[in-house]
Amino acid sequence: LRKLAMGYTYAEGDVQWDATKVRQYPSVVAIGAIAAGLLGVGGGMILGPIFNELEFLPQVSSATSTIMVFFMSSATVGQFVVFGMLDVNYAFFYGATGVAGAIVGTKGAKVLIDRTGRASFLVFFLAAVLLGSGVLMAATGVPAILETGFTGFRPLCGRAGAAARFD
Repeated sequence: LRKLAMGYTYAEGDVQWDATKVRQYPSVVAIGAIAAGLLGVGGGMILGPIFNELEFLPQVSSATSTIMVFFMSSATVGQFVVFGMLDVNYAFFYGATGVAGAIVGTKGAKVLIDRTGRASFLVFFLAAVLLGSGVLMAATGVPAILETGFTGFRPLCGRAGAAARFD
């Protein structure tokens, strides 16, 4: 609000903070970050739609989301390395595939933006990835739960939690 009072000219894509956004978004982002951690998805998948709501430029939203997913994935790989659970052959294969996919996706997006002059398709790609992820998680998770009865949740307290009865 002070910027407006002083005659500040916002650049295209700048977030114009007001009292409502300052109160709302920190709590929404905190809930999104908790959900991302609990669900095991990159924070960018949760925060990407929030960035769109804040009216970030699609390129900025996409790049920020990608970096967040990269750091979240790197932290997970680090945990696997520390606990000796990383199969190096798979890690190199999927790492190389991910880098190649990122390069192709970045170059392809740039070509599409240059040809069409519109970056809005990035928002549609983000929505398609989120929708596809949800559908695939349900398609693989629901049959597994129906077949085994195991939801993947375990007691938090190890043996003590496993021995606890909730009758």
